[in-house]
Amino acid sequence: WLCGNHDPVTSCTRGAAHEWTLDAAGRRTLLLHGDRFDWFVQHTPALARLASWTGAAAGRMGASSVYAWLAAVDGWFNGHDRDPRRCAFVRRALALARARGASTIVVGHDHNPLLWHAEGVTLVRPGACDAGRLRAARVDLLTGEAALVDEML
Repeated sequence: WLCGNHDPVTSCTRGAAHEWTLDAAGRRTLLLHGDRFDWFVQHTPALARLASWTGAAAGRMGASSVYAWLAAVDGWFNGHDRDPRRCAFVRRALALARARGASTIVVGHDHNPLLWHAEGVTLVRPGACDAGRLRAARVDLLTGEAALVDEML
C-alpha cells in the first residue's frame, strides 16, 4: 500500500512506498496519498496528528461539530475550495503530475471524491470509505479512462 500521514510507523518498519509510478501503453500514472500537498501536515506534523485524533474521537463520541470545525480549519490552511479551479490542493497535485510526466494522478488524503481534467492531466481523488459507503476509483492504465465509484454497502 501507499503510506500517508497516519502511517509513519508502517512506512519505516514495512517499507511502504510514499508514491507509485506506473507506466503502461505510453501513459504514466502517479499514485500517492496526498499528504505532501497538505500545508498543515508538512509544517506542523504533531499538531496535525493531534487534530486528526481529536477529530476522530469527537466523531466517535457523536460530537461531529468538533470534527467539522477541525476540517474547516484544515481546509482554510490548505486553500481547499469546492471548485477545483480554485483549490490549492488540486493545483499542487496537477503540478506534481506535470513535473513527473504523468497523464493521470490518483491522490487521496482529503477524503473528497473528485474526477477532474485540466491541462492534459486527469486528477482522480477517490474519497473515503466510511459509514457503510464505499468510495473508490477505477482507472484503466492503458487508456487513462477513470471513473469514481460511490456505493452503499
